[in-house]
Amino acid sequence: MTAYALIDTDGALHMLSGDFTAEFGADGTARVNLSASQLPIAGWVGDCSLVMPDVPRNSVGAAVLCCLGAGIQPYAGPVVITGFVTYPYEPDACDLDAYTADYLPRLHRDVRVALGLDSGELPVNLLEEWAVQVREIAETARAGSVPPIRISRGDLLEEVDAGDADGVIAAIEKLFGGVA
Repeated sequence: MTAYALIDTDGALHMLSGDFTAEFGADGTARVNLSASQLPIAGWVGDCSLVMPDVPRNSVGAAVLCCLGAGIQPYAGPVVITGFVTYPYEPDACDLDAYTADYLPRLHRDVRVALGLDSGELPVNLLEEWAVQVREIAETARAGSVPPIRISRGDLLEEVDAGDADGVIAAIEKLFGGVA
């Protein structure tokens, strides 16, 4: 059981406890690096969500992740934030600490206010420039293109549109001589 935060595709925040990987079903998870935040946390998204046309983009979740240090790119499906330990253990998800569990709802609220989804005022320490950047991030998440898949073998590299299954197979055949 892990205490975690879930931002659903409607942009709502839920503070939950349990197996966070169940939020993604058979899709599996991909960790989103949030080390720039200097908080002991990690983001999690569906491993293949971006290339699945029936999985909606998550603009609010993407904006929160970016505010926590993630790269600016589209994210689809639910977004989960957990605690994360790296030392002296193998890197792994863990419970959110008390500080982060208190901070995330405030950050989520500020993002929703900046996006015009909730009424209210932004705290005085957040400039209008911050709100403009949050809106730009959310627009990238909503309408941005899917990053390419990079397939490599030694010094050889092929970049393929993630939504192009035939292109992925062709790149694998080119680099590895076939598909298993």
